[in-house]
Amino acid sequence: MPAWSRDGRWVYFASDRSGDFQIWKTRPDETGRAVQVTRNVGFGAIESADGQFLYYAKNLMSSPIWRVPVQGGDEVPVAPEVRSIRLPQNAAVSGDGIYFASSPDPARQFELRFYSFSTRRTRPVARIEGGLGNGMALSPDGRSLLFCVEQRTGDLVMVENFR
Repeated sequence: MPAWSRDGRWVYFASDRSGDFQIWKTRPDETGRAVQVTRNVGFGAIESADGQFLYYAKNLMSSPIWRVPVQGGDEVPVAPEVRSIRLPQNAAVSGDGIYFASSPDPARQFELRFYSFSTRRTRPVARIEGGLGNGMALSPDGRSLLFCVEQRTGDLVMVENFR
């Protein structure tokens, strides 16, 4: 589960080289050694828009989303309702919040939701019929969100102008 830092200077990845899966970072040109970022398990790192924090999950299938400074430090959950479903990559971080899926049955339908960092509130964005696939990505301008529906067919869906 590799991911680039916003400035392209680091690659984040999950590894069990310390005994448990943690998030590590390294230079893409291999000029430096890998540096451990999390201490209490981590998968699927997504760097914040300002490059100050990593958002990640504590397990592969479904987990609250956590935050840690990119230099390491206190690991804290974002909010109880902010979770990854199926995979840590089923969340997307913007400058002002996190997009994530919510569902009691993500194989049949799910709701896209947005958690605002400033208000600490969650609001619905769209209700989707069909199963949640693997992965979610926000456009650089924050106006379009890509995600997969129906894992077996691999349909790619884009939600635009939802703000």
